[in-house]
Amino acid sequence: MNISQIDEINKSAWDNRRIDLRQSFDFAMKTKEASSALKYSKGLADSSKVLGYCYWRFSDYSQSLSNSLTALKIYKGLNAQKDEADTLNSIGAVYMFQNENIKRLECNLQCLKIRQDV
Repeated sequence: MNISQIDEINKSAWDNRRIDLRQSFDFAMKTKEASSALKYSKGLADSSKVLGYCYWRFSDYSQSLSNSLTALKIYKGLNAQKDEADTLNSIGAVYMFQNENIKRLECNLQCLKIRQDV
């Protein structure tokens, strides 16, 4: 798998996550592995973002946070603000289901600020 294929599959996985969650998860697992092998940080961030979302929907909150925080760190380094905001939104959703309302509010406010600035 090359970088353009990784980008295309990650985009499809993110765009279709609400339609076919399992397929998005499977695609993201493959692109995460390929991105790691190629040391392609944007691909790793995108696949981790998708996995974070999927794990949240699967109610595996620890895996969701782990993947989402990985994506968030990379996106900050890449100055990919829209992706950073999308990831913060997923993290906030996890905190909501964990009744971590202060953390949820912090994520939502960060997300809002980024979206207003973009």
